[in-house]
Amino acid sequence: FLREDTPVGTSFLRAAAHDDDQGSNAAITYSLSNQKPAYLHVNPSTGWIYVNHPISQTSRINQQIVASDGGNRSSSVELSVIITNVHNQPPHWEQPEYWVTVPENTARDAKIVVSTKRDLRNSC
Repeated sequence: FLREDTPVGTSFLRAAAHDDDQGSNAAITYSLSNQKPAYLHVNPSTGWIYVNHPISQTSRINQQIVASDGGNRSSSVELSVIITNVHNQPPHWEQPEYWVTVPENTARDAKIVVSTKRDLRNSC
């Protein structure tokens, strides 16, 4: 999970792969599958994954993390990041109070009040 207001440049996950080869064949580099826009970036040497682009306009990021060794072999894993909404403004009710008279013979589970709210953050 990442908050939608996570600053660009923030690291949040380190990919770690293991290779039983010896020498230069054991050197692992990391990459991410292509995505437009490139919301995430991985440091090819360390595996640290960073926010690379503002993420407030998306709800989920799905990418493949690819680990490649010096012998041109690779393996990948799916990364799924859920972006959590940050409410900058509380919801706004259309009225400050609601008063209702409910008749004694009102059916069980009957609607007695219908109210609406607006999220001021998404209002024009």
